[in-house]
Amino acid sequence: MARRNLKVTRHCERCGVQYHPRSGYENRSRFCSRACAGCLLGGERRSALDRFWERVEKRGRDECWGWKGTATPDGYGWLSVRGHLTYAHRFSYELNIGVIPNKMFVCHACDNARCVNPAHLFVGLPSDNARDMARKGRQSSKISIVQARQIRASGEGYAALAARFGITKSAVKAIKIGQNWKHVD
Repeated sequence: MARRNLKVTRHCERCGVQYHPRSGYENRSRFCSRACAGCLLGGERRSALDRFWERVEKRGRDECWGWKGTATPDGYGWLSVRGHLTYAHRFSYELNIGVIPNKMFVCHACDNARCVNPAHLFVGLPSDNARDMARKGRQSSKISIVQARQIRASGEGYAALAARFGITKSAVKAIKIGQNWKHVD
């Protein structure tokens, strides 16, 4: 837990309560809590729905609706919903289409990670997502089919094969047991 600086006393800009900012935040602290910091003008907390639509660049029905908010390094938008990080495209799907079944992915027909247009989203199994990625040429394989055959045929250990082909031991194991590269003899 962050230490409080008991030497500095501030007043919350939202509720006026006197508080001690965390150490190192004495000059930047404006609010007594996250609840007060998240408030909008007028004193009411913004709903996830409001925050979601603020960050969507809505266009025509057939066009991608760009996510203008925070994104992962892979480009997938996200927002905080009830204290949990949620992908923006999953939020859009649940908002506009319905509940996402357990262990299902929300995939993009448009292949645009920032798109939240519900007309471009569909639900699929992880295997459906992998097939979709491969069909669109986005499979980020670090080895060739020849190398996969060499790994499958080799009697070497996982660590040695991983070092030789520049992949992880778990990737070698997945190839060896037929979990990945299933189509390779």
